[in-house]
Amino acid sequence: MISDFISPLTFISPITLVATFGISQIRVRSASDTSDIKTIIDHLEVPAAIVDLEGSPVHVNDHMLEFLGYDWRKLVSMTFPDFTVERYIKRDWEQYQELINKDIPHYTFTKYWIHEAGHNVGGEIRRETILEMDG
Repeated sequence: MISDFISPLTFISPITLVATFGISQIRVRSASDTSDIKTIIDHLEVPAAIVDLEGSPVHVNDHMLEFLGYDWRKLVSMTFPDFTVERYIKRDWEQYQELINKDIPHYTFTKYWIHEAGHNVGGEIRRETILEMDG
């Protein structure tokens, strides 16, 4: 039986809404089955990440690192509110909690992040559940 939610997938598109590229069709049965998802994320041509329940990126592709300007070590030590422009934090966090609680299957909206260099970068974000585990 598939039960407990583990982690959402985040897509960011600086220009337009990102198609799900079939990712939404991927469901794995345990944390050990994530290597295929990570490989897909690594090969996407848009910024993408897996984010844990506390909002910390646990896997990011090179496009995400380039988009936000952080190195991998620094980015995975943060939570997404740490690098989100303040006016977008509340909305994103509330919808994130709804996603974690399985009240919604995904969400999409335009927001701005704080680049490592200090300027803001904008894009459209889509988060959706990709990983569940046996309970």
